[in-house]
Amino acid sequence: MTHSFRKYLIGAFSFFIGCSLAGPGMAQLHAQPASSSQEISLEDEDDNGYSASSSAETEASSAEGTRASSAAETEVSSQKENTVVTDPASHRSGMVYTGNKNIDYLAEVMVQAAGVKENMDDDTKVKLIYHYITVNFHHIHSGEPYKIYYDLNALKKEIKSFRAQTEKRARAGEISYTDKYSGMLKYMLKRGGECNAQAGVFAVLLNHVGVECGVCHGRYLNRNGTAPNHYWNYAVVDGRTYYYDVDVELQNYGKGQGDYYWYKKTRAEAEETHAF
Repeated sequence: MTHSFRKYLIGAFSFFIGCSLAGPGMAQLHAQPASSSQEISLEDEDDNGYSASSSAETEASSAEGTRASSAAETEVSSQKENTVVTDPASHRSGMVYTGNKNIDYLAEVMVQAAGVKENMDDDTKVKLIYHYITVNFHHIHSGEPYKIYYDLNALKKEIKSFRAQTEKRARAGEISYTDKYSGMLKYMLKRGGECNAQAGVFAVLLNHVGVECGVCHGRYLNRNGTAPNHYWNYAVVDGRTYYYDVDVELQNYGKGQGDYYWYKKTRAEAEETHAF
């Protein structure tokens, strides 16, 4: 067994047990809604929504600290249309899409709704997307009722058009693909889930606009001594790695702690409440 292959197996094994805006000339998109220091309580989720496509990305996430019931949702979640899959570790600057036309379209819809503009600096993009998820997503436990916000059947024409533009940009080398977050569609459709969902969508949106972002997995250290299984994010801004926890933020939004209570933490600050 070669050293590199052994390293890949170790990275993949570690992942399973532990659990990058639109370019010039992009058309305005419209999403059609379908009808209809904190204590947190979290539960493990069987399906974290991530794939282990890149050993390098898995190792980077670890080093930096990384069920829906409707028939319609089941159908769209199976539409995994990944094309060229590249390793984000070798494409650190630039936009990284998932290759799933539905996820990438909804990501574009969300970053536009967040107010992100192409000429903004990375820190501003991160802050706007963080706020968007905080106020528009919900912490939904497995089995709880939820609403589907986007009708993909009604958006087929828009999605097809966006996919054509995406493929053109990919051929031009303007964007790259990774299937790391190919399981995030169900969470984007219902704008919520558990901590793994918020962290995964946050990573999709930041990578979509050219900000390197990954998911961290570990434990959240509650003041009452409990330490539930938890997911949060790291993002690289101006060459430095910071940590973000949108799930803790949205669970406590409006409870007096401020809008950016768990935004842009250093590693030392993160370790006060998060066990990597």
